[in-house]
Amino acid sequence: MVNSDITVIHAGSAVPQSSTVELTTRSQKRVASFNWQESYPQLFLSNTPHHYLAIHERGRFVDIQKRHLESTELKRIAADSIQEALKKLRRVLGDIKKLAMKHGETGRLSLVCKNRELKVYERIKKDSCLPYEVLERFNA
Repeated sequence: MVNSDITVIHAGSAVPQSSTVELTTRSQKRVASFNWQESYPQLFLSNTPHHYLAIHERGRFVDIQKRHLESTELKRIAADSIQEALKKLRRVLGDIKKLAMKHGETGRLSLVCKNRELKVYERIKKDSCLPYEVLERFNA
């Protein structure tokens, strides 16, 4: 057992990714305001294959709309309005990866988003923010 301030408690059993569901609730009055352009990227990036939109009227559920990430409807939303944003995200993640690789295992970078602007800072101290014992878990 590794001695650190972080304790991992293993419980339950693994659930296949194909069984995960995101559940969203909306009142019947607000169901039209549900924004797929905002929700789709989260489903896509988390690889959550199922989305259930539960609609209620004064707390009593009256309908559940079930959609699959690969449905024609969601693919159309992705193709129409999300594609450019995902391309930008891919470029940014690529740039972050290059920076991390350039600075190596001992590099200490911080990503900070302030006022909708993402900046990368190199830390002066080379000490890790994580205890040595926790870092060792990544080397195992």
